[in-house]
Amino acid sequence: MAITPLPDPPSRADPSSFSDRADDFLGALPLFVAQTNATAAEMEAAAVTAINAPGTSGTSITSLAVGTGSKTFTLEQTGKAFARGQFVIIARTAAPTTYMHGQITAYDSSTGAMTVSVSNTGGGGTYAAWTVSLSLPQIALPLSGNAEVSGPVRFSVTTRFGESILLDGGSPSIQFGSTGATFWNPVPNSLAIGPADRATHRMFFDVAGQVNVHGQRGSSGNIQASGALRVIAGYVGGYAVSTYDVNNYTAVQFVRDVGGNPVQTGSITVTDTGVSYNTNSDYRLKENPTPITGALDRVLSVPALRFNFIGSDVTVDGFLAHEAARGVPEAVQGEKDAMVDIGRAVPPPQPAPIVGIRQDKAPAGWGWSATGEQDGEPVGTATAPAAPAPLAGIPQTQCPPGWTWTKTGEVEAYQSIDQAKLVPVLWAAVQELAGEIAALKAQLGAPA
Repeated sequence: MAITPLPDPPSRADPSSFSDRADDFLGALPLFVAQTNATAAEMEAAAVTAINAPGTSGTSITSLAVGTGSKTFTLEQTGKAFARGQFVIIARTAAPTTYMHGQITAYDSSTGAMTVSVSNTGGGGTYAAWTVSLSLPQIALPLSGNAEVSGPVRFSVTTRFGESILLDGGSPSIQFGSTGATFWNPVPNSLAIGPADRATHRMFFDVAGQVNVHGQRGSSGNIQASGALRVIAGYVGGYAVSTYDVNNYTAVQFVRDVGGNPVQTGSITVTDTGVSYNTNSDYRLKENPTPITGALDRVLSVPALRFNFIGSDVTVDGFLAHEAARGVPEAVQGEKDAMVDIGRAVPPPQPAPIVGIRQDKAPAGWGWSATGEQDGEPVGTATAPAAPAPLAGIPQTQCPPGWTWTKTGEVEAYQSIDQAKLVPVLWAAVQELAGEIAALKAQLGAPA
């Protein structure tokens, strides 16, 4: 029905016509109200007709408890075009996030009776006002909350998850392909990677964060590999170690990141009879070469000693690092009598529990326990996961981000020595001695 437009309303800007326009406007209101009410009645009748017409949506007032399994109810409308085998979603009319999803196993269009095998749900509770409509023919996962799926979920396209993925149950796992790698949790706070049957580990991360590759669980801290192991530095200026097949005679390659490019600085090579420890020494890498002078004095300034390390009865030959630094400083790392601060690292305080929250609104990883209902929905208390234990006796550089570190003491930072770096000075000292011996022989008239 067409509604007759109302005449122009009265306006104080035009006092001369105010009274006439007011009479006309008020006189038209009864017809306007009658036509509006008639149009509303027509719209309501059209909506009822649309709902009652054959189609694939309807409503039900059957009382149902949210859950999986067989659910039988009656549609308020008959003659709907549902059929056995179709997938439907039975959503609570007042709160569609509460729903049941499954496949129609029985349907009588003359009575509206329908049976659905429910395999996926959202929310919980018992209600008697539902909207039933067709859904996709695969399992529908909720956009929020917990999804319970009894069979495999397959995605044929790239799938993105905006929050955490929670694997729950007695033995959860992620498998890539029917025979591909499987990720699973064999013991609390650990992760294993292995074949689909999970009979053996290919890689295992234990509760202490130690890694075992192609070894046995429990071999603490081992990294074992039957093939090559390559570790690349993740920052400019970092160092890395690479291992290659020993048949290529390079056991370990030391690589330094220089301007984003890997540059070899040394290697450990093997032969049929021995091992060589190599440091770059190509002339193309060096500049300003000059002969070493005063080498004999430098050698004489560093006493060679015999000693044993504390806790060991084995006597060895060597040097004290701080004394060797006087003659060949580049052979020594660290400072004499250096100390390092150690302390206690404490994690930040955990957030307070959230009271009166729905389970699907609880932060990812938090625990949740029901305490009651609100607007027909279960609510409860969400609790943050337990804070990790404090770390004691660590330097500040090892304090995790966001933690608080407090100094508790000091420990000795020991010096170390690379004795191979003494060789050039020893070599030069021998050359100086050879020169002095030749000069003495010349003075004595002895043959050179």
